[in-house]
Amino acid sequence: MAGFSTIEDAAAAALVHAVARSRASRRQSEHMGAVYEQDGRYYYTEPRSLHSRTGGATRLQIPTGSLRALYHNHPPGGGNDRFSPEDIRMARKLGVPSFVSIAPTKKRGKRAPGAESLRAYYPGQTKDDRGVPVLAEIPIEDILRLHAARNP
Repeated sequence: MAGFSTIEDAAAAALVHAVARSRASRRQSEHMGAVYEQDGRYYYTEPRSLHSRTGGATRLQIPTGSLRALYHNHPPGGGNDRFSPEDIRMARKLGVPSFVSIAPTKKRGKRAPGAESLRAYYPGQTKDDRGVPVLAEIPIEDILRLHAARNP
């Protein structure tokens, strides 16, 4: 992978993979990872499943001192339309932004049609748990088609 010029671009690419893996899994669990910097370019770790809708701890391996952001997806479900207190706590503790892809949700936690909402929480800047939109809302199917076309 050639890397990305911005943290946001690396996070967006990582979230495409996280959402695809979540959708492919039976449980549609959260998938998470990290964005790191190496030689002036930004890369992301492969998304790792948290194996539950409620999250949990996982370990990632990146070069020491290179962490620049966290990313994860929120599958459909009640309360998954914002950054959780744990998401915010971790971003503040590590001093890096956190990016999330939020699935559109309708009643009873089922996926609604529409675009994934890609949002960011920047410690010390973001004012609430909804985060700030940093990327246009693009239907994930369009993102996956574009990614497949670029990476045959």
